[in-house]
Amino acid sequence: MAVCGISSIISNYTKSFTAQLLYIVVFGFCFGGYIILIPVVVTHFLGAKRMGYGITCVIQGQGVTALFIGPLAGWMRDSSGAYDSSFWLCGIAFLIAAIIALFLPVVDKMVMKRRKTSVSKRKTFRAGLSINLRKWWISELMTTV
Repeated sequence: MAVCGISSIISNYTKSFTAQLLYIVVFGFCFGGYIILIPVVVTHFLGAKRMGYGITCVIQGQGVTALFIGPLAGWMRDSSGAYDSSFWLCGIAFLIAAIIALFLPVVDKMVMKRRKTSVSKRKTFRAGLSINLRKWWISELMTTV
């Protein structure tokens, strides 16, 4: 992701066709590598049973972003007269995402810690939570009647 961001920022300063072609190849190769890793990362953190849910959330987030990024890039082009600012935005967004991705090992350790908790503690917690939710639901029903 960092290479995608850096190449997007550098593409503002390249004016020749060959340099733009090199940008397209580098960006496409790195972005393709990022896209192909999404199911792997989602499966690692959510497990195989929840993979569909996780990928759905990722694709939905990408769709919402794609819905707004086109008009935003057009507005930036209208206000500045060139697409340079939209490439800067793209590059900075990729760099921020790369920095966030650096924290994935920390999140992974936290997930593994939670998975190591005993099964009995989880069952007790879930049963207690379920009973508390039922009590709350019944009390809410009784107060509305």
